[in-house]
Amino acid sequence: MALLAALLSPGLAWATTVEKPVTLYADQVNGMGSGHWTAKGNVEVLYGDRRVYADTVHYDQAKDEILADGHVRMVSPGMVTAAPQATIHLKANEGIVVHPRYLLEAEQGHGHAESGRELSKGHYQLNEACYTTCHGKVPAWQLWSSQIDLNQNDNYVTTKNTTLNVSGVPVFWMPYFSFPLKRHSGFLAPGVGSSTVNGFYLGIPYYFDISRNLDDTFTLNYFTRRGVMLQNEFRYLEPNYSGKLFLDLLPSDQLTHKNVWALSWQHNQNLGDGFSFNVNYNRVSYKNFLSDFGSTAGFGSSFIGGIGNAPYITSTGGIYYNNAHISAGAVLQGYQELAPDSSAPYAQLPRIYADGYWRVGRSGYFNWHSSFNYFSASTGPIGQRLDLTPTLGWRFSRGWGF
Repeated sequence: MALLAALLSPGLAWATTVEKPVTLYADQVNGMGSGHWTAKGNVEVLYGDRRVYADTVHYDQAKDEILADGHVRMVSPGMVTAAPQATIHLKANEGIVVHPRYLLEAEQGHGHAESGRELSKGHYQLNEACYTTCHGKVPAWQLWSSQIDLNQNDNYVTTKNTTLNVSGVPVFWMPYFSFPLKRHSGFLAPGVGSSTVNGFYLGIPYYFDISRNLDDTFTLNYFTRRGVMLQNEFRYLEPNYSGKLFLDLLPSDQLTHKNVWALSWQHNQNLGDGFSFNVNYNRVSYKNFLSDFGSTAGFGSSFIGGIGNAPYITSTGGIYYNNAHISAGAVLQGYQELAPDSSAPYAQLPRIYADGYWRVGRSGYFNWHSSFNYFSASTGPIGQRLDLTPTLGWRFSRGWGF
């Protein structure tokens, strides 16, 4: 029946099996007898959720083997592979590919290899291959390996004899390396360092994949001269709000003999109808925290005032309103002084402002600017300021002047 169908309709051939049918589309399909088919010109092979495109395809139904040649493109769930030649066993989900180029659609991981094999469905082995998620002629980073094992079933990539290239320059070699294709709970790369104040440092982070919009990273940091610091980073993301919460805690610090801590919270929220809410709160337990731990305590760079020897850190929070004509808000802004014998800018507790702009007739306009500030500081005078600036104007413009 398949041979008869091919003779009556040379653009289409199919082979029915108990599992799934194999369908060939092409400009020309010839049945060679005994389950042998040759398809030429814009060939498309369909089997389940897989597609194979090529210039020429030879299909042996008994061997369940496809020999594809010329501009071969293989499409399977989550992955696209291009190659000049390929041998594929469809039902067994096995195959051999020559000089493949591949793309992982969801992760945007891509690369090429001298040769590749499909070991089972979603499981590939690439020889003399590279992998990166960057684009361009010279990717920002790229892995070159004698063998890459890419397993979409457990979402892991393992490599052997691997060199890490940064901007085309080899910087690091690893005999074995493994990393996930998708985020999931597990240990991250440890951090190691040393300083004259803290001594030797070792940080071991663990990542918790809570849900698609929640995650948490807990790090156990050990400083030989200070003790054990617990560090936590919690992130959340919703359609109308998002944020991060950082916390460091060093109980019974061996240097200060106190509990050392730092807190940082950033939150942004859309309240609807033009209203929004924003918080950026930062606080440390003692003035030298950023200079002692800014480079190792993970979230030091999140402080607006900077890290290291920053004279102060900033905290802000406010409610805002915006529409086509009006921009207004009520904001609290304060500072924590860090450096000795220095003063932070005046805190504004609060700052209330309202600005507006309207057209008047064809050429006129009315502009309104207003603000109220209550200034506070640890030293120096404190006070209030009210600023009201209405502007009424008319724009005149002609070809010879304005």
